[in-house]
Amino acid sequence: MLGPLPENAVGWLPIELRFGLGGAFAPRRVSWMRFGAEALQEPFVSQTVARLRMEPERYPELETDVSSVLEAVRGRTPVQPCGIIFHISRCGSTLVSNGIKAITSAVVASEAQPVSALLDPNYDVSVATKAPLKRQRELLLRSLFTVISTYQTGSAQELVLKLSSLNTICISEVRALFPAVPIVLVVRDPVEVVVSNLQGGGGWLSHRKQQSLAEALGMPHSTAAYMDDVEYAAFVVGMMLRRALENVDGIHVLDYEDIDGRSIRRVASLFGLTHSPEEQTLVEVLSSYSKDATRTQRGVNDTATKQAVATADVRRHVERHAEQYYRALRAPRNSTAHTMAC
Repeated sequence: MLGPLPENAVGWLPIELRFGLGGAFAPRRVSWMRFGAEALQEPFVSQTVARLRMEPERYPELETDVSSVLEAVRGRTPVQPCGIIFHISRCGSTLVSNGIKAITSAVVASEAQPVSALLDPNYDVSVATKAPLKRQRELLLRSLFTVISTYQTGSAQELVLKLSSLNTICISEVRALFPAVPIVLVVRDPVEVVVSNLQGGGGWLSHRKQQSLAEALGMPHSTAAYMDDVEYAAFVVGMMLRRALENVDGIHVLDYEDIDGRSIRRVASLFGLTHSPEEQTLVEVLSSYSKDATRTQRGVNDTATKQAVATADVRRHVERHAEQYYRALRAPRNSTAHTMAC
């Protein structure tokens, strides 16, 4: 049963946006959790949610109509992100967002489901030809940014968003809606990205039979359904890189091999964030496995390992579908891209 959001919604954060059919595929319901002043301290918002769910009496949840997102920001100053991090999956973007979180006071929301869902290529296919849905998406995104920025106290805090990898397919829509917001694109040798996705499984590899995703990727549904995993992975990574290259003007590119304390500080400065001069904090972030919520696993540079296990098929499909876009984005002093390694 749907309930109303409390009149004073400070402390409440939307954690899941649910879609339904009603003449059009559209957002219908929102799940909320009362975070109070609890920070988004884990690498991903979903990990913080999972931790808080262990104490449901302290962090209750409720479900509302989607309009509650718009109602929640009444009386709050509208907020735009200080910066947005796009990436191509398994490329070091979480390491970057963890670093930003460690050295600044910004709210860093990594792959918050409601935001990622509105920018998912599957939904974008529905939005593309329907003006009301496009307008609703814009209003919801703007409201979500404000809610996430202000949830702890009701007052705006600096906000950084790291989106999901598939959201990179929709990078042009984000640029059009928020042209003044700095964007960092984290990339990596697509051979290593494909190998990592094949080893990890799940994620967007499991969605290839969805017709709307095939449309968003610019391929016939039948073609996507009958590709093997290796070619499909190379194609999707290539499409992310291609969409970024098509919208490269003003994008700041950061390669996995260039991620270190200095480049993370450059990202923070690009986003206009004041950052702590304390070096030990960044050393700890860089030495830990970025996705580990417990922060007990050590991080390793696995470039050599990924290259060593890459098969001839991986290299062939990457060369066909992705390599040219990666090289163009990494070109020194690209006429439009700005590299964070400079």
